[in-house]
Amino acid sequence: MNLIGDPRKLILLASVAALLALLTLRFYGQQATSTQPSPEALTALARSLEEAVRGSNPSRVEQLTAQGVRNDYRWIAEWARSAPTEQTWHAGVIQWRDDAGSPTQYFIHVSRPQVTQSTTDHLYEVVSTDAGPRLGREIREWELVGSRVIRHQLDVVFDTERRRVSIRDVATVVRQSSPYPFALYRLNAYYHVRRLLQDGSTVPYKRQGGFLMTPLPQAESVILTAE
Repeated sequence: MNLIGDPRKLILLASVAALLALLTLRFYGQQATSTQPSPEALTALARSLEEAVRGSNPSRVEQLTAQGVRNDYRWIAEWARSAPTEQTWHAGVIQWRDDAGSPTQYFIHVSRPQVTQSTTDHLYEVVSTDAGPRLGREIREWELVGSRVIRHQLDVVFDTERRRVSIRDVATVVRQSSPYPFALYRLNAYYHVRRLLQDGSTVPYKRQGGFLMTPLPQAESVILTAE
């Protein structure tokens, strides 16, 4: 086939080459790297996610997602159509730190206060790319991460004057496998945790949005007390 003598075919080939170059640049520009993202870049990612969710814009959230990651963002439009608007969405960065205090893993959450269930809490891994941090895989609501609560014993006190409810939750927790160095619990943003005990001893925890992270249980079964 003689392409040199046909200007139209040369233009077509040049257009195809330019398109391939653009796609290649976009693909490699979002390849995962081992570089730790800066706090400013993480905050910007969380802010962009928050704005997109508040604006019911799942297409924008797709743009914030790392290349090759397939999350289901249909909930963004569904909540805009069906949910009341008294409470708004908030996004933020969660850093899990090792025993030395260094951040080992980053997550982005987006949450909206809701009294029951955890359907308004979404948690995403952060993927570092050459183009900056991007949303990674979502940790879905039904995934067991490091623990499984099999029993609750609740002590509830109502303070009608201050319109406050104090809950002491003594939970029996069974250890589960985890791809992360922590156990993950879902506890909606309405609830505030003052102290966390494991088998009677205080344990550190990370609490933000609708999520609570603790070190992995050291035994097959432990008693976790939240106050």
